[in-house]
Amino acid sequence: MRFLVLLLIMTLILSSAQAQGQQVPQEYNPLVYERLDVVLRPLSNGSVLVELTATLRNEGKVMVVPGYGRIPLTVMRQERILGLPLPSERPVNGSVKVLEAADISTGRKVEALVMSENGTQVIRYALWQPLRPGESSKLKLVFRIDGAVEKGVLFNELGFSLGPLSNRVREGSLRVVAPPGSTITFSDPPSSSGTWDISDLDPGRPFRVTVELSSLPLPQLPVHGYFVLWGGLILLIIALIVIRIRSRR
Repeated sequence: MRFLVLLLIMTLILSSAQAQGQQVPQEYNPLVYERLDVVLRPLSNGSVLVELTATLRNEGKVMVVPGYGRIPLTVMRQERILGLPLPSERPVNGSVKVLEAADISTGRKVEALVMSENGTQVIRYALWQPLRPGESSKLKLVFRIDGAVEKGVLFNELGFSLGPLSNRVREGSLRVVAPPGSTITFSDPPSSSGTWDISDLDPGRPFRVTVELSSLPLPQLPVHGYFVLWGGLILLIIALIVIRIRSRR
């Protein structure tokens, strides 16, 4: 009888330990980006100036020190063969330089470093000002990414990926400002104003955008502008050849 009781107790202990081992703890982060606005300004030298303004809010019930935050960013470049674009893309790590990092709420400078994690450029900032429940802190980061814009004869292209971020975004936007004398001729996802809504962006999900810029006075097109331009030229050449052959006959 004692042996059976002991065997039953051991079975219950092992079953409980196995059940606890199968449970995946849910990590709770009380800090959220109450507002996150990102502005991309492509420059004539192929660089892009990024201005990021974030309001970090403590939605928990206890005081929290934000500590380190992460802003992963990736420049995407379309694969090509003999100058012809392919549907695939590849990441390009351009040189990133932090120009400004400040806590707007306190007027103090913020530590911000550029790091590389698994081939991805990450800006790591530090906020050590404690936040009580319901309090928020406003952060501003300005940095430049060299070699981010792929320059062409008539069309330039910028592929940019933001995240995954360290905190959830409650409300936010990403905007691309075309250089003087240029317009946005194509964007993916489509946007007629050059602004995208990134509200409710989860920490594990990045946001990607591709923008084509040109000095030609073209409206935004459903496809890349160079497809329309070079496709039109090829059709024109074919039409001229057909007309010449018929005229000879």
